[in-house]
Amino acid sequence: MLPGLVDSDSEEDFYIKFASLENVWNECKKPFLSASQEPVFFTYITDKACMIVDNMLANTCTNAGLGNPPLPFCTNVLESGNSIIKRAVNFKESEMANFTLKMAQLIKRQTEDVQGALLNSGPLQVRFRLPQFPTNNGKVVIYVNHTMQCIRKTIL
Repeated sequence: MLPGLVDSDSEEDFYIKFASLENVWNECKKPFLSASQEPVFFTYITDKACMIVDNMLANTCTNAGLGNPPLPFCTNVLESGNSIIKRAVNFKESEMANFTLKMAQLIKRQTEDVQGALLNSGPLQVRFRLPQFPTNNGKVVIYVNHTMQCIRKTIL
């Protein structure tokens, strides 16, 4: 992955990179605008530049424990889990005992969904992608069947 603006080592480095992008961004946006419109993306990011420098540069990410150079960071997995929990409690606050019961039901349902998918008997399916394995003489099929048998033994 190529380093971007937030990978800048300093405020000065950020603004040098940022200034070099004005024409690039404007040219990228022009095909999507009418003849009377001017690109506004660079102006929009200019308004956010101070916040980016204060909160998102490489040194801030490194100080936050994301590594040096900072590793890509996102909260998608956490937000996905949070969404599942919110749906399980119908987006309502619950007493601890009721919440615990609903979480136990959720875990049971998810476990059953995974087992059903692995045993090919539920609403979900497992799709194997094995393009890196040789497919001559049915070796992939044998490998997948052996793997599924091991999984079934573990579940049952």
